[in-house]
Amino acid sequence: MLYWIEKGVRAADWGVVSILFDCTDSGVGNVDLEMMRHLFETFRKYYPWGLGYFLVYNMPWYLSAVWRIIKQWIPQRHVSKISFVDANGLKDLISEDQLPLCMGGTSTKIYEPKEGFKDGDESE
Repeated sequence: MLYWIEKGVRAADWGVVSILFDCTDSGVGNVDLEMMRHLFETFRKYYPWGLGYFLVYNMPWYLSAVWRIIKQWIPQRHVSKISFVDANGLKDLISEDQLPLCMGGTSTKIYEPKEGFKDGDESE
């Protein structure tokens, strides 16, 4: 995870990254509280300036209890950067041509990692 945060911060024009967290079809069994704690602790300790937006897409209503737990770990300045969005709200923040069809966008690009590159990273 730290690798991708560092890569994103370095590649971003303003040194900040935004995260789109897709919760479509998620359930309680998909919740990894330790990973979420680590993610926000990493931003708090090492990249306090580095989080642009944290967009939570299609979060089921029953995960709101999980959000109340996670919110306690996050500095107030980061809480204000978190938005819960559906397809319409997402289009207000990200151009439709950059969003896949399943998120209400028009992009038909299919992510296919190249052979020999870990996680599809072609830059190394």
